[in-house]
Amino acid sequence: MNIDKYKNTMEYPQRPKSICNCGEPFSSTRPPNYCSECGEPLADEYNAKIEQYKELKKQYNEQTDRLEELFKADALEECGLTGHTKADKAYSMAWERGHSDGLMHVYYELEELAELLL
Repeated sequence: MNIDKYKNTMEYPQRPKSICNCGEPFSSTRPPNYCSECGEPLADEYNAKIEQYKELKKQYNEQTDRLEELFKADALEECGLTGHTKADKAYSMAWERGHSDGLMHVYYELEELAELLL
């Protein structure tokens, strides 16, 4: 199984830094209104950047979810579990046991569980 097919190639978005264009940091204890250094209004600009960041993060997470669903379908098919009554349970167990080590370990766990079910 080619695991590279399921890697999210989108760049993970970086949360915008709370710094004015002049380089002055925003106060973390109160909402930013105006830069104390240059007097520029900050809240609207920063809030717009935060909203853009949230949207990019949402897109990244949706892509990751799609790729994980594709992996699940392909892994179940390769292991001969597509349509099996215990397929979802086997995949859940394989995911729990292997996902912290990567998708290839999930696949290895699923192969072992498939031997018991088939």
